[in-house]
Amino acid sequence: MAEHYRTRYRRETWALDITSDLGIPAFVAVSRQMEGAEEQILFGLGCHLDARIALQRAFAEMNQMLGIAVYAGKDGKQPLEDHETLTWLREATLASQPYLAPGPAQPPRRLTDYPQRHSGDFLQDIAYCRQIIEARGMEMLVLDQTRADVGMPVVKVVVPGLRHFWARFAPGRLYDVPVRMGWLKEPLQEEDLNPIPMFF
Repeated sequence: MAEHYRTRYRRETWALDITSDLGIPAFVAVSRQMEGAEEQILFGLGCHLDARIALQRAFAEMNQMLGIAVYAGKDGKQPLEDHETLTWLREATLASQPYLAPGPAQPPRRLTDYPQRHSGDFLQDIAYCRQIIEARGMEMLVLDQTRADVGMPVVKVVVPGLRHFWARFAPGRLYDVPVRMGWLKEPLQEEDLNPIPMFF
């Protein structure tokens, strides 16, 4: 995929490991244009008990932004009316958003660096994730939203205390976990957090 992006789209790609204290592999796939005035930074998120699947999901989500970037502003037309996304594609650079760059002091990781926790049994994996949540003093809530007239199973899963990827800056894990994991010496203040909201 990296080679295809490089030769077909003149883009470089990489992935960042954002696995938290929960230990469930999570990644951000990132791509930017190698030439031209705009870097048109793309990114996607993915997580899974199997690090390989988590990484695939991150790149699959990133790919969904590619069509928007390729046609952004082409022939004077806009591919969408979302101002935040268009502003990001036109103005964001690795220099202005340095948190998207790989840490220079961090060695690249390999699949073998991640323990295999994916059992292949969906129910067993859900129970495992629930144990992780409960071990950290939180609760997994599941709401059955299946409609009888449709019959397709639908559920909403909520864990109060976890953080959404949107800008939700109340006290809690957002400040405590980076310190607990040794990433920071002391918690950041709200004004020190990245204020850019997730726009997809």
